[in-house]
Formats: sequence, structure tokens, C-alpha cells
Amino acid sequence: MNPVRPTALRQQRWDHRLPFLWGPPEVPVEAEARGVHRSKEHRHSSKEYEGAITLMSRSTRAGTTFQVRPIGYVHGEEGDFRIEILEQYRPALMQLELFSHVMVFWWATRSDNDESRNTLTCRPPYATDRETGVFACRAEYRPNPIMVTTCAIMDVDVENGIVTIPWIDAAPDTPVIDLKAYFPISDRVKSPSYPEWLSSWPMFMPEEPEDLDGFDIDFDVE
Repeated sequence: MNPVRPTALRQQRWDHRLPFLWGPPEVPVEAEARGVHRSKEHRHSSKEYEGAITLMSRSTRAGTTFQVRPIGYVHGEEGDFRIEILEQYRPALMQLELFSHVMVFWWATRSDNDESRNTLTCRPPYATDRETGVFACRAEYRPNPIMVTTCAIMDVDVENGIVTIPWIDAAPDTPVIDLKAYFPISDRVKSPSYPEWLSSWPMFMPEEPEDLDGFDIDFDVE
């Protein structure tokens, strides 16, 4: 069976619905007043993106640091999104076109700063009456700003390193650190449980934006 590809119209209609689904792109100025807490010790420092991304700038017990290198970057906006893979990594795209979806792991550059990387709790925009740890939400601000978005695959051009997708909640020029084909056997569960303040959300991302009508979901961030 051939994977179902989103149409350009569907792609454009999603754009205004999803940019802040998991949380605002950076810690608000009034973060302290809204219950955002930071670790007592600032152990991380921002790094320039000169070929490598430093995941941890403090030494571990073994005296090492961890690095990942971007495999590509997010480009496009307003219904025309694509991931451009660097030339040396393009062979890794072989056979990806046989899948309907891909999990895109990206580095939240706007949250790669001391303030954001030391934010440990917040009030999510979809549950402002709740204080949660950043490991219990999908906000960009976290000790290591690694984000993941599952995207429908519209086209894969291995030769030119282009993966066309309908949307992604990452800013243009965001570094992509990995792609993983979506495998239902390992990437979904049959009966997940979650907090009651998410009970009004659908169990999966619908095919059409109007399918979200009737659900109590606020996509706006104050």
C-alpha cells in the first residue's frame, strides 16, 4: 500500500493550527511570576553552531562532553516546508520514501541559552492552572533542547537531500539532528494514559484541521 500524501491545500490549512501545540518557543519574560523555576546552579553555557552542537557543556564523571552534529536544516514556511539534508548524509535517506511519516529530531536554537536550559518547571499554555516539570510537557525550554515532531512525508529527493513535509513546529534554519522512519510497532502504544487535563484532546493527530473542532484545545499562547 502506498503511503497517503497530504495535499498542498491540507498542508496550508494546518499551518495556523499547530505552531505552539507543545508550548511557547521561549521562556516568557514574566516566567518567574508564572511559576517557572530554574536550577540553582547554572551548569550549561550557550554554544555557537559551528559544525557541532554541545549537548552538555559540563564534564561528566568520565571527564567527557557530548556532541551531535546537524544532519540538515529546516527550511520554508507558510505551507512550504522541507528538510534539507547535508550532502554527506544523503545516502541515509534511501527507502525513506516508502514510509508515510518520519520523526524529525531538531535542536531548539531559540532555547539554547542559560535561562531556558535551566528552566525545570513551567505552566503549559494548554493547562495554565497546572505547574509541571519540563519532562512532563513538550516545551522547548529544557536542559537539552532536543525536540521531536512526527511529520507526514510528501516527497523524498535522495539526490538533492530534500524531504518535503506539510508542516513542522520548528523555525526556519533550525538544525535537524536526526530522522527516524515512523514504525507503528515501536512508536505508538495501544492504550496510553495521561493526565486528566489532557483528556479533552484527541487520541491522535487528525488528518484534517477541522477534525479538531469540538475539542477543548487552545492553540494560542499569551
